Amino acid sequence: MKWQPTPDALEKAAQLLKEGKLISFPTETVYGLGALAENDVAVTEIFRRKGRPAKNPLICHFSHRNQFEDFVEIPADHKSFIETYWEKGVSFVLPLKKETLISSKVTAGGSTLAVRVPSHPLAKELLEKVGKPVSAPSANKSMKVSPTCAEDVDEAFPDIPVLDGGACTGGIESSVVDLTTPQPKILRPGLVFPEADPTSSSEELKSPGLLSKHYAPERPVFLNITEPRINQAHITFGPGKKTDLEAGLFNLSPSGDLQEAARNLYRALRDLDQPPFKAITICPLPQEGIGQALQDRLSRAASKVNT
Repeated sequence: MKWQPTPDALEKAAQLLKEGKLISFPTETVYGLGALAENDVAVTEIFRRKGRPAKNPLICHFSHRNQFEDFVEIPADHKSFIETYWEKGVSFVLPLKKETLISSKVTAGGSTLAVRVPSHPLAKELLEKVGKPVSAPSANKSMKVSPTCAEDVDEAFPDIPVLDGGACTGGIESSVVDLTTPQPKILRPGLVFPEADPTSSSEELKSPGLLSKHYAPERPVFLNITEPRINQAHITFGPGKKTDLEAGLFNLSPSGDLQEAARNLYRALRDLDQPPFKAITICPLPQEGIGQALQDRLSRAASKVNT
């Protein structure tokens, strides 16, 4: 149910969120499926509609950093880190204040809350109108490929209003950084790479996107395949390769730009997840910078690294 982002539509979307309904909206990363984070029934509906495991926590979205400071403890040693990255595609995992009304389903019963401030103007305007934290995982069925345009959301949830903000400029989910430790730790890499320690293992899921199987199309995905194979679609990267969907070929970035590759990754997985192809293969990608985030998403989508 696509809505053009008119002032009236934004007002209506904000009102529906306040009433405990679900609304999808664009961020600079992917489209989110939003519910008022203090409404236990609405948050439960997110999990039900997505088919999301209850142990997988949600990220809360705020219109400004000052707003999330009412819900989480800000360690003094990490204030400058938050100041640097708070509106740059980074989510922070912080200790949850005990007196807040955040639904326990948002945190999966844990003692921390993942928070972020999206930079997308539609998201910011909507969040400002709501005036309260909005939990918003990606607007897709659980474990499937995240949506980067309103049409993707409409395909998965045709009865849920989605504010159409066009294609997302980022294309993959936010970086998630754990700030409950003395040194920041990256739990999920994204488009931005803060100065932080590598991902650490934890029995407690502090962040979404940490399940071993995630971001997967219907067809099996195989990584580090250098050439197309019979009856299999193939994703390439860099000069000399073409995009031809009928032939099952998609070049993430002919110029070799990892930012462009991130923007196109989920589009490629969706467009190639079609008959007559039996599987999707992906060439090796550079591993520096954003390439690490692409590898993270692909490794969770993959059935096999190589053959």
